Amino acid sequence: MIASLRFSVVAVVTASLLVACGELSGLEHEQGASKVSGLCQNQDGSPAAEVHVIFERKADRKRYLARTAQDGSFRFEALPAGSYAGIVSDMKGNGAIGDFEVLAGGDTALEPLTLIPLEKIKPAVQLKNIWFEERITDSVGDHSDVRYASDASFALSFQRLPGESKSNLVQTELATGAETTLVQGEELSGSYTSNWVAVGGDRFLLYRAYRPDEQYAETRSEHIVSFDRKTKKQAIVPLSAGSGYYVPGQPGQKCEPGYPYQTCYDVKIENRVYVMATTFVGGKLYYLQSVSRKTMKPATSGFDMEVGRMVELCAFDPASGARQCVPVNGANAYRSWSSEPIMTAKAAIVVLGPEGTFPPSPTPASGAVMITSYATMSTLEIAKAGGVSELVASADGGTVYYLDGARSQISKADVATGQETKLASSSEPLQSPALSPDEKRLALVTYGSGSTSYEIRLLDLASGAIVAKTPGTVSYQGVSVTFQPCTYKKSGVCFSADGKDYLAEKDFYTADYLKTFGKPLPAGKETLVLALHVPVDNSPPFVTEHDSSQWRMYQDSPPLESKAGSYQARPVRVKSTGFNQVFVKRSSDGLELQVTFITAQHGAVAWEDDERVVYLARDPVTGYTQLFRVNADLFFAPEKAGGN
Repeated sequence: MIASLRFSVVAVVTASLLVACGELSGLEHEQGASKVSGLCQNQDGSPAAEVHVIFERKADRKRYLARTAQDGSFRFEALPAGSYAGIVSDMKGNGAIGDFEVLAGGDTALEPLTLIPLEKIKPAVQLKNIWFEERITDSVGDHSDVRYASDASFALSFQRLPGESKSNLVQTELATGAETTLVQGEELSGSYTSNWVAVGGDRFLLYRAYRPDEQYAETRSEHIVSFDRKTKKQAIVPLSAGSGYYVPGQPGQKCEPGYPYQTCYDVKIENRVYVMATTFVGGKLYYLQSVSRKTMKPATSGFDMEVGRMVELCAFDPASGARQCVPVNGANAYRSWSSEPIMTAKAAIVVLGPEGTFPPSPTPASGAVMITSYATMSTLEIAKAGGVSELVASADGGTVYYLDGARSQISKADVATGQETKLASSSEPLQSPALSPDEKRLALVTYGSGSTSYEIRLLDLASGAIVAKTPGTVSYQGVSVTFQPCTYKKSGVCFSADGKDYLAEKDFYTADYLKTFGKPLPAGKETLVLALHVPVDNSPPFVTEHDSSQWRMYQDSPPLESKAGSYQARPVRVKSTGFNQVFVKRSSDGLELQVTFITAQHGAVAWEDDERVVYLARDPVTGYTQLFRVNADLFFAPEKAGGN
């Protein structure tokens, strides 16, 4: 009897029987069992060899598995009679889905099944535990900017409805896909890679959004919004807010609203707040803010401007809404700040210039390290005679490492006591300190006097000795390659994901550029990246080749380890489509496989457990960006698709 094929949805399964090599084995004969055979082919008519076939009996949700032979055929020797949902997959994004009736006794021969991209079959994204992507959310609108709970039980995202400019803050239960709108109609900023500031203990959600200004309700400015998932209450903190007022030149003079520089005012005074850095520690949001006061006075030609600025550390308690701000640089002592501030687990660290300095670029010879404790909200100043130029901090925030103003001395200081220890000095200027993940090495870059070449140095923090010294220009396959040092990334990011190598920045070589050296572009690479590795164990440096897009993605999104460490996941750009897909590597043997195939960008990747990866992707059915998951473990152990 020939069975008919039609699209259907397959339910969750609870039991399994293993089949391999084209026919069913180990299946007990049930009364009325039948032999079922079929043939799978690719779109070009060629046999679909070694593809996986699942028959799920609808009555009890039992799954029976088979794998096609080299000629594309498969056979079940004793399949119980009943209605079945069938799924075929080549584990590369292609397959077929259908409903089948198996009659009692005799043979059932199925019509040939042609594998097509599963994303073109609407029910495919609704299937669970197959070799394809399962849609978690199914709502109108695009999800973006996802954050996951610490236990990966739910996801938080901003969802924009079609035709709307504002977004809703939504919580999605990953197990069920149930969506709950927490906050409606937020006007988000487009100035940040992410609008999230912090997710505190899975309870307090802090993000950037536009809200009415504290003094001028008709003006909307950026704020930090805190939403308490427990009480459903909100609190706000000005993020980049300003207020202005005028001192009238003639008492009682009436001025109509209009352009701020009306002649009826003699003096304009403007206060402005800018948040420099944030962190969430111990149930509180701590942030450094720069507070400026600008005074404009009429002059013979235009206006004279006087500017003052100071830095404050603020603590915000989202539970109570209480906020406390203390000056980092002394009350009413205006001091400019330089270098990127560091928010550790214990204190805020920033380099400030002497009192009264402006604009915000003090000379390195005048800089001082200001350490403000979260516990005491008091500031410890480490004022060096030679100033401070650059600094990095340990992961626990207990130690800060910094270069002096002349960039010839590297020192460290205890954050709690301010005690300073000199580590090493150099006759050549140092820059770009970067701390290794194990905090045993400090990478530094030095340029030779009067030269454009540079060296990468690794300083052993225990002994103070330089344990590695590598030139930035090396010969690779007969070509002289000049690498760019890691001059802008924060501590730890300048090292490989495993912490074994310091990574110099890379040169991008196109095919035409390589031709000038008589070198062809390696096959499969659009743009070649050469990365210089300086091992922290003092072994010789080495160079590796990468496709530019893959290298950049690897640097920006290091591999994510699954909950039990069995796998690592990372997004990888697939050259043939230009889209990012999720690749998973098995930790035990390094085997890496592609596990997502929908023709769309895949992002916000995280592990739901040790087997399932969750992420954002465009739904091929609705066109909206939704949350998806894929069971990566099935690609390495296909027999597990039979059930748990």
